[in-house]
Amino acid sequence: MRSVNVAELRNRLSKYLTFAKGGEEVVVRDRNFPVAKLVPFPAGGADDRELMLVAAGKMRLPKDRLDIKKLLKIPTGKVAGNKAIQAVSGTPLLQTGSPSVIEGAAPPETDRR
Repeated sequence: MRSVNVAELRNRLSKYLTFAKGGEEVVVRDRNFPVAKLVPFPAGGADDRELMLVAAGKMRLPKDRLDIKKLLKIPTGKVAGNKAIQAVSGTPLLQTGSPSVIEGAAPPETDRR
């Protein structure tokens, strides 16, 4: 780990950024008192577009990789299709001989050729 005073950092910022890009941490001191740390940016697996979003403050990179197997093991609810539509739309469904119709909705257009 490197250490640098503020004045030195101002004069040779590019040099210390190169150290950080290379994986080193740099402690910044003000009158020999540590005040900040310059650390490497963890961009593993990020593409240029993601890095631009991070630089703009619109996105943060994840700390850990997503474990797809764990994600797929999360239990989900089971709701019949009609009940799910009713819950989302807030409109009761009518059961007819044809597929379900939402009450108050216009009938589907038919092709009259």
